[in-house]
Formats: sequence, structure tokens, C-alpha cells
Amino acid sequence: MSGIVKKILMGFGALFIVFIILAVLFGGSEDSSTTNIAQTQDNTEGKITAEEPAEAKYPEGSIYNYLTFENSATTQIGPYYTAPSGYVYLILDLHLDNTGTRTYNTNPFFWNLKADGITYNTDTATFSEQIDTQSVEVGPGGSYDWKIVFLVPSTTTNFEVIYNGF
Repeated sequence: MSGIVKKILMGFGALFIVFIILAVLFGGSEDSSTTNIAQTQDNTEGKITAEEPAEAKYPEGSIYNYLTFENSATTQIGPYYTAPSGYVYLILDLHLDNTGTRTYNTNPFFWNLKADGITYNTDTATFSEQIDTQSVEVGPGGSYDWKIVFLVPSTTTNFEVIYNGF
């Protein structure tokens, strides 16, 4: 190889190493205020039930201090949404009772669900007539109920609910 080609390749290699170092130092991470919810699945009833661990403590101002939810699983939402074989729609029925000082947005795109190392985005079934969710801002003293849907494997037994709002 000519000297110029070697220098170019070495330059790209050094740039790659710098990129890796920057990615490790400044890489995006999920909201540090995630919640671990213990799950059990009852296949006979098609439900996934949740209990929040008693020892869960969240930083002051975290939405998780004001949020409760129930969840259920189904293979059908209305006439247009049928889960593929081996999957279910996990429906989160959320309640936010904002006794804090911040305003929180319920935008479905601010929420993810992490299960078995995979992070799921909100499913389009969230916007079906049967779910009928909308994005609102819940200020201090406000209270709001809404639903979000995720398509997950039917074998899902543990998951984290992640709020990515700001």
C-alpha cells in the first residue's frame, strides 16, 4: 500500500476509536427513573397482572411518584387490530395524580416498554377508537387517566415502563 492510503486508513481507524469512546462517555441511555414491575401471566384468562415492589423509591419530581397503572393483555383490539401469532397487545391503563410541582405530558410517544432486553415503542392500536387516548399536559394538582398499547411476545412476564418525557 502506498503511504497515502496507509495514512487515510490509520486516520479512519483513529476516528472510529474516538467515536467509540464518545459513544461510551455520552451515549444515550434510558430515563434514569424507570420502574421495575413484577409481572405474572395467567394464560387461561389472557391477563398480565402487576405489582410494584414495596421497596421502589424514586427521585423527587419523578413521574413515577404520582403514577399508578393496571395492565391487561389481549389478542384483539376492535375490528382492525389483531396480534400476530405468539404476540399480545399489552394495554397499560395509567392514572396520574400529579401532587408534585412539575407538569407531565401523557403523549404516548413519550413512553416505552422494556421486556427481556428489548425496548418496545407504543403500538398504533393506542390510537384506535377502543383505546381512545390523547396527549394532554397534567399540571400540579391535576389528575388524568389514559391508556397506552404495546405489542409484545405472549411469553412476556417482566417489563419496565419507561417515561421519556421532559
